[in-house]
Amino acid sequence: ASQNNSENKSSVGSVSGLTKAEQPQILPNHCKKDNQINKDDINPESTTVIHLFSNVIDLDDFDGNAVLSVLNEDKSHNNIIVCVSPYYQEATRGKRIKEFGDKLQGYSLVYKLEKHTDDWDKPYSCQIYIFVSSYY
Repeated sequence: ASQNNSENKSSVGSVSGLTKAEQPQILPNHCKKDNQINKDDINPESTTVIHLFSNVIDLDDFDGNAVLSVLNEDKSHNNIIVCVSPYYQEATRGKRIKEFGDKLQGYSLVYKLEKHTDDWDKPYSCQIYIFVSSYY
């Protein structure tokens, strides 16, 4: 049974002008560690850029300083930073996204979700923070 594509579209809105960053442009043959990233690695042509950090900031070997440096120095783009990870309730990994956001200069937290449930039927854990540059 096939479905009509229009049935699968979201009615929230539309986005146009998206540019996919090809692998050689940002990740040459392997993922770079965050301390190896510089402004040439994040130099999009678009004026609005969405940076997605999914299950990265909560990693033990991610300190984020190089990424933070690039984002804090960038005044030529409207940056939207989306940070997603499981919601850790302990004091260490559970606060890493907040600490990352606190180090962003000129950004505002516009959305925050922290949810954890131990429901046996549908257990899940989710943490989402969205920051936008103040010149957005």
